[in-house]
Amino acid sequence: MIKRLHPIAGIIAFLTILVFWTSTLVVELGGDEAQIAAVKLRILWGLAVLIPAIALAGASGFKLGGKSPHPVVAAKRWRMPFIAVNGIAVLVPCAILLQQRRRRRSVRPDLHGGAGGGADRRRDQPDADRPQHSRWLPADAAVRPVGCGAVNDR
Repeated sequence: MIKRLHPIAGIIAFLTILVFWTSTLVVELGGDEAQIAAVKLRILWGLAVLIPAIALAGASGFKLGGKSPHPVVAAKRWRMPFIAVNGIAVLVPCAILLQQRRRRRSVRPDLHGGAGGGADRRRDQPDADRPQHSRWLPADAAVRPVGCGAVNDR
C-alpha cells in the first residue's frame, strides 16, 4: 500500500505545483487585475490539495526508507525536515500574503514583471501618468546614458 501511495502523493504534489506555476505565469502575462486575483485565490485554495499530498509523500517516504543506511536515503532523511519547515514557515505564508495583497490591489506592478518604474509614484500626484525615467532620481534630473561617445565616459 505504501509503495503505491508514495509515488501517487508525489505526483499529485508535483502536478499541483506545476498548475500553480503555469496558471500564475499565464495570468501574469495576459490577464487583468480580476483574473490575477482569481488565480491567487485558487492557489490559496489549492493548498488544501498540496499540503496533504506533500505530507503523505513525506510520511510514506520516511516509512519506506526506514532505518536504511544507504547514503541516498540518509541524505534525504536529513534534508526533509528543512524542506518541511521551508514549506510551512515560508511558502504557505507567502501564498496567503500574495493572495491578500492582490485582493487589495496593493502588489506593486513591477513585482510581477508589469510596468517597471511606475510603482513608486503616488496616485495623488498630478503627474502620476507621466512615465518616470528612474525610480532613484528626481523627475527633473538630467539622465545621460553611459557609453554614448561623450568625453566624460571613462
